[in-house]
Amino acid sequence: MSENFDELGELGDRIKEIIDTAVSTKDYRQMTEDIKQTVGQTINSTLNSAVDTGSEAIRNGLNSMFGSGNSEYHNKTKEFEERRRREREQERKKQEEEKAKERMLTLYDRNTGGRISDHAGHQVFLWALYECEKYGTCDNYFELLYDVREKISIQELYDATVKISDMKGGIASSMTIYYIGEILKELQDAFITDDEKCAELVSVEWLCRNILEWEQMRCMQKRMKNDPKIYADLVGIVYKTEDDESGNKGKGELASAVYAGFDKARFCPAEKDGKVSYEALKKWVEEFKGLLIKQKQENLFEHLIGRLLAYSPNGADDYHPCEAVREIIEEYDSDSLRSSYIVAEENKRGVHTVDAGKSELILHQRYLNNAEGLQAEYPKTAEIYFTLSEDYKREAEYERKRAEDEW
Repeated sequence: MSENFDELGELGDRIKEIIDTAVSTKDYRQMTEDIKQTVGQTINSTLNSAVDTGSEAIRNGLNSMFGSGNSEYHNKTKEFEERRRREREQERKKQEEEKAKERMLTLYDRNTGGRISDHAGHQVFLWALYECEKYGTCDNYFELLYDVREKISIQELYDATVKISDMKGGIASSMTIYYIGEILKELQDAFITDDEKCAELVSVEWLCRNILEWEQMRCMQKRMKNDPKIYADLVGIVYKTEDDESGNKGKGELASAVYAGFDKARFCPAEKDGKVSYEALKKWVEEFKGLLIKQKQENLFEHLIGRLLAYSPNGADDYHPCEAVREIIEEYDSDSLRSSYIVAEENKRGVHTVDAGKSELILHQRYLNNAEGLQAEYPKTAEIYFTLSEDYKREAEYERKRAEDEW
C-alpha cells in the first residue's frame, strides 16, 4: 500500500516510513496520529493538490490513510471521481465518433468512388446517410443521397434532403449541383401539390438559390405565384423604404446576400399551367400593393409589376401577353410600368450572335405584328410592343451600318 505515495517525493518517503512502522507493529491507530502530527497542514495541501491533478494512486492512499471519517477527504474524492467520470465519458464519446467516422469514410470514400452494394439492406442505406450527415460534407452527403435515392422511399428521400441546413461545409463540386437538381426534381414531382412539404422544399430551394436555375425552383415559383408575401419580403430586404436615408451597412450586406435569389425570380403572378385568371391576378396585384404600402415602398409598385408581367404566357389568340395581363396593364398603366416591362422583355433575349442586324429585323417585325394585333382592344398594351418594335428597328439599322463599316 505504501508504494502508492511515491508520487509525493520526500513527503511520500516520510509517510511510507510511518506506514512501514505501523505495518510491523500492527498499530494503525498510532500511524494515523503520527502522520497528522508529522506533516500537519503540509500533507493536507499536498494531498489536495495531488487529488486535483487526478492521481488515482493518491486517491487510494487517502482512502487507506484517512478512512471513512474524514469529510475533507470525501469531498475531494467525490470531486476526483466526478472529474474522472466526465473525462472517461468524453474520451469514450470521442473514440466512438472517430470509429464511426472511420467506418463512414471506409464505406463511402469520395476519392476512390466507393459505392454501397446494391445488395445491401434498406437499413444499411439509412445508416450510411445518418453517418454521412454527422461526419460528412454537403458534397459527399448529396452524392451518397443521389446514389441511394432509388433504394429508399420518397418520404425518406424528402426527410434526408430537408436536412441540408445542418450540413457542414459549402458546395465545392459541380457534380453536387447536378445531384441536388436531380433529387429536387423527384421531390417536386412527388410533393408539389402537398402544401406542407412544398413549403419545406421552398426553404431547401432558397438555400440552394446560388446554384439552382429559376426553372429548377418549382416550389418557390408556386409559392410566389400564389402568394405575393415572399416576393414582397424580398423587396423589403433588397430595396430601401421611401423614408430610409440611413445607409444602414447591415441592411446593405443582407440585400447583397439575397439579391441573386431575388433577381432570379422572374414569373407571372397567378399563372398556373400556362393560364392566368384575371380575378386571381387582380387579387395578387392588390395584395402586393398593400404589402408595399405597409413596407413604405409603394413607389416601387409599378416598376416591379411591370417587370413581372413581362413573363406572362401568350393569350388564346397567340399574342403576348395573355388576356388577364393585358387587362391589368390597361388598368395600372404608367410610364414606370411600361419602361420596366420593356426592359424585362428585352432582357429575355440574352446572349445572341451579331449578324449585321438580321436578327434585330426579325424581332422588329415580330413585335410590330404583336402590337397591331392588340391595338384595337388593348391600346396601352399595344404601345409597349410598338416601342419594342421601334427599338429593334433602330438597333437593326445600327448593326447593319456597323457591319458595312467594318467590311
